[in-house]
Amino acid sequence: MSENNQGDTVNQQERPSEMELGWLAGIIDGEGSLILCCNTTGRSIYPELRITSTTKIIIEKCEDIIKKFGIKYRVGYYKPPQKSERIPSHYISILTAKRMKIVSETMLPYLVGKIPQATIILEFCNSRVSLPYGYPYTERELQLYYEIKKYQIKKGKPSKNGIPNDYTPGWRPRYRNLQKI
Repeated sequence: MSENNQGDTVNQQERPSEMELGWLAGIIDGEGSLILCCNTTGRSIYPELRITSTTKIIIEKCEDIIKKFGIKYRVGYYKPPQKSERIPSHYISILTAKRMKIVSETMLPYLVGKIPQATIILEFCNSRVSLPYGYPYTERELQLYYEIKKYQIKKGKPSKNGIPNDYTPGWRPRYRNLQKI
């Protein structure tokens, strides 16, 4: 797994062309996922764009376009265990609210199938970016987390991603009975 070493600022010198943005939107609609993830401890929620393909050249083309956004991203390779039915795949991933805000704002006009997810992600990112780091999740942010789950269905079953605890890492105390909103 590798990570680029660019900052999180929009590249003013070279921006993706309309054709590149349209191509990337098609790949996101077909091969990508826009999700709100809950870490394994259930203490934080974070947005993610992940594009996965068995064809490395597609991920390389995505990387060429995403470099022009001027944000950090990860590129990696998944090799399944020997007895697994899954096949090896390459992926590119973008995390954090600041980065996903840039991606969502830029890609939203070009998306077709993932418009609802991108809209939810953008609202979540706008909310998180406006708050100080470690600030407790708002009721609306938790609603957005549960709202996007209806788009994360695998083989007719809802996603088994974790349910976030009702706190953010750091200074906020734990609350026992998290209720779905």
